Amino acid sequence: MTKTIVSLAAIAATLAATPIQAQDGRAYTPDSAWALDFGEDYCRLGREFTNGSDRITLLLERTHPNANLRVILIGNAIRLFRGAETVGWRFLPSGGERMGQRVVQETGDGQQYLNLGNAMLAEFPGFGAAPGAGGGPGAGGGFAGFTPGMPTYSREMERETAAGINGIRLDGGVTNPVQLDTGSLARPIEAMQACADDMLTYWGLDAEADKSLTRTVVPGDGTAPPPEPGQFPASPSQGWITQTTVGFEDFGKLAGGGNQVRVMVDATGKATSCAVHLPALDADTNASICEQVLANGKFQPALDANGQPIDSYWVTSPMSLTPPFGGGRGRRR
Repeated sequence: MTKTIVSLAAIAATLAATPIQAQDGRAYTPDSAWALDFGEDYCRLGREFTNGSDRITLLLERTHPNANLRVILIGNAIRLFRGAETVGWRFLPSGGERMGQRVVQETGDGQQYLNLGNAMLAEFPGFGAAPGAGGGPGAGGGFAGFTPGMPTYSREMERETAAGINGIRLDGGVTNPVQLDTGSLARPIEAMQACADDMLTYWGLDAEADKSLTRTVVPGDGTAPPPEPGQFPASPSQGWITQTTVGFEDFGKLAGGGNQVRVMVDATGKATSCAVHLPALDADTNASICEQVLANGKFQPALDANGQPIDSYWVTSPMSLTPPFGGGRGRRR
């Protein structure tokens, strides 16, 4: 799959943005069609918005078929309070308030690049359970809130939720609220889902089988002790890389959902390759992360609809691979 950008003009033609009553006159309306960037290890939806004088670009990114979308806003019209550490925002018209860590960079042409991190359009069965990993929304071994290895991502539920969303509003940590009238997200999210599924084919996996897994890839060999009462269970992947692999000064670069580590795991549970999506760390550090994960990682393979082992993948943040603080330097073989 070569990297291409596809204009979603047909989608845009059927999705005239439904006006939302802005409370303060700061609403931005679409000034372009949706465009979908088919990357080799990411999918990116983009659209430009304007209020007549200022412009904001909205990007939605996904690195594999799961419920998380990385939400990015580019434009100097979004002005943050200098002391704000988080940004409050929500999907319109009735989404609950969300808090994104303040992660701000600058584009090559001097525009503010505001990364609100990963967000789900909808919550799915399994949310609120133990920390998990695999191909569902819990893909990302250190992301808490999901049952390990259980596929909980429903494309149908996500599309249904997206159909009821027609805007994004920032009103926390900003000097003036900003509102994007996106129009219904149903068709753009459907296109995003198709792009993410297509990535699996590019990686050599069975994309149709992935939709009906009875178990996603699980880190560890299943022998981890149960957690202490009142404690979250430790991720089996903790300690697969040394404590010093990611420098303390680099931990901030992992905020916002970047630098996702993808491990391909075959039907025997063997890790066969490793790659990093949307890298935020330098190439040498990421090469070291992958080298150690391939050497130290243990996995239980994904299971297809009939309960048979199948080639699949596992995605996580480097944060879930380091030893617990005070827990040593990790291990090498």
